[in-house]
Amino acid sequence: MKTYYVRESVRKIYLGVGVGSVMLLSLLLILHPTLFHSVVLNLWFYGIAIGMSGLHLFRAKTCKLRIEDEELYFYNGLLDTKHIPLNKILRIEYNPEIRIRIYMQRKDTVYRIPNVFSREDTEEIFRTLRKKRKQILIERIEKPGKSIQISENCERVK
Repeated sequence: MKTYYVRESVRKIYLGVGVGSVMLLSLLLILHPTLFHSVVLNLWFYGIAIGMSGLHLFRAKTCKLRIEDEELYFYNGLLDTKHIPLNKILRIEYNPEIRIRIYMQRKDTVYRIPNVFSREDTEEIFRTLRKKRKQILIERIEKPGKSIQISENCERVK
């Protein structure tokens, strides 16, 4: 069981967004406090605002992908968690700059994971998935309509 975290450039972006959300929250609290007629509504509103601000602030440390024996677990650092069973994966399409798409045995099920991992980590993820399930087809998408297939050792195959 190995855990992968976001690459350094994405970590800086996530940290900047988190600091910006904390600054926006403090501006909201100081300059224009929103007061509802109900105390419960005030608590809910400010609790959710503080919670989302905190999630954005710590997203760089909590966003992770973990490959276990039976499933691939991805937590995006906010509220979305994906548990993908390894034995149901048919193929994977990925673009190094955008995202990873995981197609399942059911034709209408596609999981989309942002590709926030380093190139070496992405290749290691694919190698690990190949070891666990050899039938997975891994395709690298360069441009719409153009794809390059990846062999078992994650090298380009024409």
